[in-house]
Amino acid sequence: MNIRVLVTGGAGFVGSWTVAELVLRGVPLCVVDNFSSGLPENVPARVEVHDVDVRCQSELRRVFERFRPTHVLHAASDVSGRLAGSSEILHSADINVTGSLNVLKAMFEFGSRKLVFVSSAAVYGEVPEGQLACEDWSLRPQSPYGASKAAFEMLLLPLLSDGAIETVVLRYANVYGPRQPHGENGGVVSRFFDLVIKNKTVPIYGRRAEGDGGCRRDYIAVQDVVDANVLALLSDARGIYNVSTGRSHLTSDVLELIAGTVAVEPRVQWLPPRDGEIKNSVQDCAKLQGCGWLPTHSLAQGIARYAQSFQNQFAS
Repeated sequence: MNIRVLVTGGAGFVGSWTVAELVLRGVPLCVVDNFSSGLPENVPARVEVHDVDVRCQSELRRVFERFRPTHVLHAASDVSGRLAGSSEILHSADINVTGSLNVLKAMFEFGSRKLVFVSSAAVYGEVPEGQLACEDWSLRPQSPYGASKAAFEMLLLPLLSDGAIETVVLRYANVYGPRQPHGENGGVVSRFFDLVIKNKTVPIYGRRAEGDGGCRRDYIAVQDVVDANVLALLSDARGIYNVSTGRSHLTSDVLELIAGTVAVEPRVQWLPPRDGEIKNSVQDCAKLQGCGWLPTHSLAQGIARYAQSFQNQFAS
């Protein structure tokens, strides 16, 4: 099969690991990234790279015209809109909706055959404790980020039914692993590693009350997410899939595993719950498992693997 893959956000956290795996498989590749969070050194040598923002239709069109991708992994995204506010709403919509529509428009114009859209479990909003969110659940996002992902999913629904472009939507749970940013918009695991190794205080916001262990999340290792991306791109899969483990962990569980792995006693600041934060989020991954995918890393295994790369990065 003649496949040429364009990856938006291909210098970023998940995108760059997916690009590396596709290189190993000999797939012709092109990366589009504006390097707002991604790094040039994340992209393997000899991969075609374009410093382009998906919000710029004319520049994106030129890349498509030059490379002529058959398949697109659209991983470029704004993740800053976690809490509601006018600026966060506009920024999330600009990148996650308008930018995504630019990608789709270029795909139609230049005859791309398949789109894999990186969405998020944030589209579900609050998941009742003891339940797993399934792909057919109603979407109730609680943040500009989740709402913008859900909005573009809605625009893709006609494609899911008429097949004009083969479409896969992957709703990621909380991804962690090497290359994840450590700042405020990074993940819990990467932020906690950074704080623990630097002997800084680790804040844990309560789920329902201060000191209750924090929120429950479904944490998935980046290696397992890469496997899902590659499966979605290279198989005949179509539709919407959760990329998750189906297991939830308290925020305090994550800190305990990190502290044990690096043999450091953390300093913890227990804080009250934050307004607007999802208290419980865990997703059913049975549908994707039915396509032959499995999450192979437990949280303990994933953190142990991450610890070595993080310590090497910190030491350098």
